[in-house]
Amino acid sequence: MRRVSITFAAVAVAEEYQTYEGKTCWNGHGAVEIDSDGSAPVGLNEDSCKARCDNDAMCDCVAFQSSIGKCWKRKECVPDQFGADGQFNTFVKTHTPTPSPAPSPTPSPPPSPGGRNCLCIFDIDRTLTGKQGDTNKCPANSVQSGVYDSAYDTGDLTLSELAQRVAGTFCSNCHLGTISAGDASGNGSAERGVLYDRLAMADSDLPSDWSQPGCSVTSPLVTSCSDGQKQNAVPGIMEWYRQNEGAQIADSDVHFFDDRSENIEPFRSTGYNARQISCATRDRGGSVGYCGAELSEITADPGVAVCGEVPPTPSPSPSPSPSGPYTKYTSKTAYSGHGGTEIDSEATAPVGITVSSCEDRCSSDAACSCVSFRPSDGKCWKRGNCAPSKFGSDSNFDTYVKGGGASDALFV
Repeated sequence: MRRVSITFAAVAVAEEYQTYEGKTCWNGHGAVEIDSDGSAPVGLNEDSCKARCDNDAMCDCVAFQSSIGKCWKRKECVPDQFGADGQFNTFVKTHTPTPSPAPSPTPSPPPSPGGRNCLCIFDIDRTLTGKQGDTNKCPANSVQSGVYDSAYDTGDLTLSELAQRVAGTFCSNCHLGTISAGDASGNGSAERGVLYDRLAMADSDLPSDWSQPGCSVTSPLVTSCSDGQKQNAVPGIMEWYRQNEGAQIADSDVHFFDDRSENIEPFRSTGYNARQISCATRDRGGSVGYCGAELSEITADPGVAVCGEVPPTPSPSPSPSPSGPYTKYTSKTAYSGHGGTEIDSEATAPVGITVSSCEDRCSSDAACSCVSFRPSDGKCWKRGNCAPSKFGSDSNFDTYVKGGGASDALFV
């Protein structure tokens, strides 16, 4: 058995992992199952699979099937009893303690930027999910075989592009919540477990308990709140985060996404932002979405807009976000001590996004003057005080400097 030591930086506790190539584990073969075959998500990479384990105190290892990015959490892992299978690798937490003090000038990780003082709220049925089982019309969607979804026509839970990649949107810097007229297949359902796991990858503060049925809020995960009434649940979610996380969220920093226009229109009389999604694919005579939310629909645009309507542009904002064109520095990267100060840490930088989305993250942050981008997995780090002449060389990265933000000679 070949073992390769890999260091992985987690959100709350820096965990180290030992890789067991060509090995897998399940009940009776070196582990106790936390995920079933039905609840294990697909479409992940190794880092996001490990992040699921980091966010679960019970998890000791993960079995990962790279061909489809499927990830099973396991506990009580015993590597010598793992099963052999060339389709899998298993990553085991080593719980290596952090070396003693070494009071070097290495700065400790910065506190979470801005304290997540914004809020993204998603509908569930045909927003976080799509039409059950249809990946022909919706090729970006992912069927969760064996996970029952009771909504509409029923069938295997099928995750929309958004649900699979929430961490790749601007919402990864915000707190998250749901407001659904449906019940996500009921208390304790496998569907709720899968949806929670996906959302928690983008917001580690998200509680695993779901709210009591209805629009009264006992958790940010709200279900059974009737269509046309969802705006009434928003204050409760904001208050939950104020009381439990100390978040100070302004009405103008709340963003709601839903496939039904009847759930968007009532937001016009509030100070919140709301946008209808699944505009390109509709079902049931156009009244509901089909494929669910696409990543391109998850924007921080202010105002309220239904499909086909451009949200009103607010009057001249005095805070200029000077996006401008970006200059590309090929095979260069920036971090503390190498031409940039870190805004994103290894844990807060999203994965699975495009260069354009990466630049958009920088454009919307006045402190950001460049981004380091890793094309292999679409990971994006925001940086400040960027000095191109001091960038490090690494062929795995490209760095994009905001227009007018650099005066050094260019690297091409």
